[in-house]
Amino acid sequence: MRRNVVLDLAARHGTEPLPWDGWGLATLADGPLTGDEQALIDAVAATDDPAGPDRLHRDPRLAVPREIMSLSPFLGLRKVTLPRR
Repeated sequence: MRRNVVLDLAARHGTEPLPWDGWGLATLADGPLTGDEQALIDAVAATDDPAGPDRLHRDPRLAVPREIMSLSPFLGLRKVTLPRR
């Protein structure tokens, strides 16, 4: 679920990730979240403030970095460098 929340936030900011992409809290490994991380994911999912997604997207755990990991069903695990915007 947390991956979907982070990927959706990225899409709302102009990066269209694929379902198998990951970074920060949208990593490909599923591990337990800390209380702070869970609160952050909950805040992203619950925000109805128009400025909320912009503010949350600046958090380095949510922001899309230049390099992400991709676990493509065709190419396997690989590092992908995104174009500069």
